[in-house]
Amino acid sequence: MLNEVLEYYKNRVIEESKNKDILVLDIGTLSGDSIFCFKNLPRISVYAFEANPEAVKLLVDKQNKENITNLSIFNGAFNNSIITVVFKVPDNWELSTLAYNPSNFNSWKSYEVDSYYVDSVFRAYNMPIHYILCDANGSETIILKSAEYVINLYKPELFIRINDQNLIDCESNREELLKTIKYYNYTLLKELPGEFYHYIQSKD
Repeated sequence: MLNEVLEYYKNRVIEESKNKDILVLDIGTLSGDSIFCFKNLPRISVYAFEANPEAVKLLVDKQNKENITNLSIFNGAFNNSIITVVFKVPDNWELSTLAYNPSNFNSWKSYEVDSYYVDSVFRAYNMPIHYILCDANGSETIILKSAEYVINLYKPELFIRINDQNLIDCESNREELLKTIKYYNYTLLKELPGEFYHYIQSKD
């Protein structure tokens, strides 16, 4: 995530936390910039999901080393069902994807990881989500579709990365993703660098 995007996102969440406790759902955490920026802020809790097990190990090691208490880090993916899926990670593991044949990877390792749908995790525990940050390399559409109950009930602000080729690799496209966002009655608040978009619930 570009520094400009990270600062905008971080400041938005921290400002709202001055008035109430905040829960952030971070999907596709990878390097951890988007979660460690909230470390040990008492009114912000972060649930981070990353499918790359090597990345998760580094994230958890950092969390333990720095004694960060407000982060919960999980090795898993979100999908439209509770199954085991094959996740592909390139040799430099700067990216990862559920795509069958990712066009932007020359070679990759494959890992089996557990997948869930968002509602199955957060509905059962009645956990209100205030922000969803989703940078899932093409899986954004299916992830949002798996969060219908949570989104309709809690109306979290959405920070979504939209990359056309990644969506196509995962058998989706920009039109389908935007249609899903519109279905939830969201409107674009701000277009950010690095293909990120900030959506909020429409007022009407």
